[in-house]
Amino acid sequence: MKKYILTLTANEREMLGGLTSKGKHRSPKIINALILLGCDEIKPWLRKGWVIPPEQNGSFVANMEMVLDVYKRPFDSGFPVVCMDESPKQLIGETKTPILASPGQPAKYDYEYKRCGVCNIFMACEPLAGKRMVKITERKTKRDWAYFLEDIAAQYKSAEKITLVMDNLNTHTPLP
Repeated sequence: MKKYILTLTANEREMLGGLTSKGKHRSPKIINALILLGCDEIKPWLRKGWVIPPEQNGSFVANMEMVLDVYKRPFDSGFPVVCMDESPKQLIGETKTPILASPGQPAKYDYEYKRCGVCNIFMACEPLAGKRMVKITERKTKRDWAYFLEDIAAQYKSAEKITLVMDNLNTHTPLP
């Protein structure tokens, strides 16, 4: 089957997208709209994550290059490179029983949910060794962060030096 590629204008893309989002009809009009969107060489639903440096910020670029140099280091158990991050998560519960998937039908979940609080997930990984650590805490404080660093250090007692790669959040400073 031959694949056709065409370039739709933004207005055409918006009109066709509006047609296809109005339901799950099998009308020829909607099927044709889906075919046209599939042939469009611009695929607005496809996105690639990218770090866009701030305008005229040589310091940012220099720091990014230093991090990339760290990632290029070969594996050395005496000098592990450990990446660490944390993420707050909302805990939610279902208010209605979900409908399980069946042949030809996806699982269905109701949009309504019940709040069950929040938690924080700390994660550290050493990509070259295939190791990871996860710790869940009730909140994200400097103290929780420091305890997680102690947990990481405990896993590498025989290491001469641990290189820790992380972002610059406010919790990443020494305790008073």
